[in-house]
Amino acid sequence: MNVNEQRVVLKFGGTSVGSSTNMAKAIDKIIKAKEEYDEVVVVLSAISGVTNLLLYAGRSALYKRPKDTLLQLKEKHYEACDVIPDTKLKMQTILEIDEMLMELEKILTGVFYVGEVTPRSLDHIVSFGERLSTLIVARGLKARGVKSDNIDAAEVVVTDAAFMNATVDFEKTEERAREKIEPLLKQGIIPIITGFIGASANGQRTTLGRGGSDYSAAIFGDVLHSKEVWIMTDVDGVMSCDPRLVEDAYLLDELSYLEAMELAYFGAKVIHPKTLEAAKRKKIPILIKNTFSDSPGTLIRAAREGERKVVKSISIFKDASIVEIKGYGIGKAARVMKEIFHSMEEGQINVMMVTQGSSQANVSFVVPSDDVKTVKKLLLRQYYERFNVIDGISVVSIVGEGMSETAGMAARFFKAVAAQGVNNMMISQGSSEVSINVAILEDDMQSAVTALHDEFLSPSKRASA
Repeated sequence: MNVNEQRVVLKFGGTSVGSSTNMAKAIDKIIKAKEEYDEVVVVLSAISGVTNLLLYAGRSALYKRPKDTLLQLKEKHYEACDVIPDTKLKMQTILEIDEMLMELEKILTGVFYVGEVTPRSLDHIVSFGERLSTLIVARGLKARGVKSDNIDAAEVVVTDAAFMNATVDFEKTEERAREKIEPLLKQGIIPIITGFIGASANGQRTTLGRGGSDYSAAIFGDVLHSKEVWIMTDVDGVMSCDPRLVEDAYLLDELSYLEAMELAYFGAKVIHPKTLEAAKRKKIPILIKNTFSDSPGTLIRAAREGERKVVKSISIFKDASIVEIKGYGIGKAARVMKEIFHSMEEGQINVMMVTQGSSQANVSFVVPSDDVKTVKKLLLRQYYERFNVIDGISVVSIVGEGMSETAGMAARFFKAVAAQGVNNMMISQGSSEVSINVAILEDDMQSAVTALHDEFLSPSKRASA
């Protein structure tokens, strides 16, 4: 099946539907997209803050009935209903919200009496967030004369039974999409689909883990053979650097999948890597756009076609730590490395950089500081006398395709950093050869980032970088 040039998927994040005012702006964007494309599919996150409230409700239900949390959920969704100008339709929607929240309360009461909350039950509980937001947006569209229907993705997205981080079966999902979504599109109806949610083959609700709603959008882009997927968020797109750190940071017009994945891996929060993995299956472009502005956004596709400069962006990962395992002889190096990284895999720890000293097989690696406690549990007992942690680390990276083919990139990188008197705690070049990375003390991060942006991305250097 070929790409449908008149079909686009729009995904709105929690901030974009975070209030009735924001929902109204999201609805404006949906209507505008429908004027441009014959077939529009919408994927929604829960209202901002709601997923955390639902997780809290599920876990706290073990020892109390979370009446206050249910009240907060009711207030948030009642306020969001102000996006529905038709009074009768608004009251009907509020009644349906009440019914869903009563269902949720029954589930939470069951958790309280059973005294157990499982990943399966948590997935069911958190699914209410997206189910509520899609109901309200669909009714907001209907009140403005736009044909739409809210769809529970549990009826379409087929996954395994790995609750809270499920894996999608794309073939079965495509079959379901043909049955349930295609007919709506042919009738000119806009499906408003829950993001983040799927269901196992036997119908048990699952969720897709971190970045799940963006991932859902890419899944529907894939199975519906859409021309593009638009990730609608609260920023204009991907910037050359964090504008809070560098005043002359600018919007990037395009990136390759590989560059975007490297930026995401090293701290950029605009898009999650597994979203890009899904988009790569059929080379579907992803456009990062702002719900609240008319910025053209950043287009992410298989290969960038515009400006050919090598360095595209600087990524910063704050709040990292270096873990050192010191003093093993050469003969034990392979075993030690195997043990360490097997433990990291078991603990689901994101290891960002790795170095090994050959003389005594010292091993150092960088992890998010939030994971250090888990790393200690996994390794401290076995390597107690040789175990050390350095906190207060930032990882700074320059990202761009073609670095391995361009002489002198690393020299320019380290010269710029050294000129600021910054000590490099660890150095690596990504195995994908699209990044150069340095771990430095957090106190040195600002000066290093400014120097690197001046060296590679300032207006006078862009053409040569």
